[in-house]
Formats: sequence, C-alpha cells, structure tokens
Amino acid sequence: VAREHHLMPLYCLEKRLVVAIEDPLKWRSINTLRFLTRMTIEPVMASPEDIDNAIETHYADVNAG
Repeated sequence: VAREHHLMPLYCLEKRLVVAIEDPLKWRSINTLRFLTRMTIEPVMASPEDIDNAIETHYADVNAG
C-alpha cells in the first residue's frame, strides 16, 4: 500500500494514523488507507524523495521475498 499510493505511515496517536504523502489532497489514497486501517488518517506533506527513501529503508525486506 505504501508503494502503490506513495505514502509512508509515521505514527499512530489514539485512533489517528499520521501519514507522510506528497499531496495531502490525494483523497483516493487517503480513503483507501482509512478503509484498510479503520483509523482517521492525518496526512502531512513530504517530498517524493523523502517518501521513496523511507519506503526503501523500512520496507526493503519486502522486496527480498
């Protein structure tokens, strides 16, 4: 989901999931994540490069399998 929608979950606070995303107005991605997590999604802006780096760092093992 992170790769497909180009976003990175940052942290949870109560029933809110804070997510880094290039365009916080990408409602399709936010609604998909809301549906999958059953949480309120709080988008924060991040550069595409920062999101790519975070995905590669935290999900690198996913590609190995």
